[in-house]
Amino acid sequence: MEIREILVHLDIDQFSPALVDCAVDLAHRFKAALVGHSAAEPATIGAGYDGAAAVAVYYEHEQRAIESRLEDLERQFRSAVPSDIQVTWRGRTAQPNASAAMTARCADLIVTGSNFGARNPNPQRSIDTGELLVKAGRPVLIAGMGLERIAADTVIVGWKDSREARRAVVDALPFLKTAKQVTVATIHEG
Repeated sequence: MEIREILVHLDIDQFSPALVDCAVDLAHRFKAALVGHSAAEPATIGAGYDGAAAVAVYYEHEQRAIESRLEDLERQFRSAVPSDIQVTWRGRTAQPNASAAMTARCADLIVTGSNFGARNPNPQRSIDTGELLVKAGRPVLIAGMGLERIAADTVIVGWKDSREARRAVVDALPFLKTAKQVTVATIHEG
């Protein structure tokens, strides 16, 4: 497996220069292109017949705000990526997990930040990394908060003789080839 395109998922509410730096470093390391991605969808509000017009106005306002924010994110992303890296942008008004999984079809690796421990993550504005891991069908690298480079000099492979483990090792081969040390650990059941 080669890494030729890296999808970088950016949270719509908070641009992360550190996450982009991680992706840029990986793009340089693997001579890959970057695909910036962000998505959000307007909040859905239930209203009776009398409130339908107000809900429509609110929805339209939310949609315009998301589109404006996506344009800002695109500018920030493009200006943070050096000119020697090919860049594409995919900003969508859509549910973030579904949009990221669909956009990932063109990528060899997804890089995203961690939202573990986030208080009340809004599924209409941020991804659920666990769901993304399951639905994307691509390897997902979750960068820790503030991490600017993923060295991967020392790699530990948690091995179990299963289809999933074999797939994970194949997906990780670009990292395993460049690591200084690789340890394979297994725990025998029973």
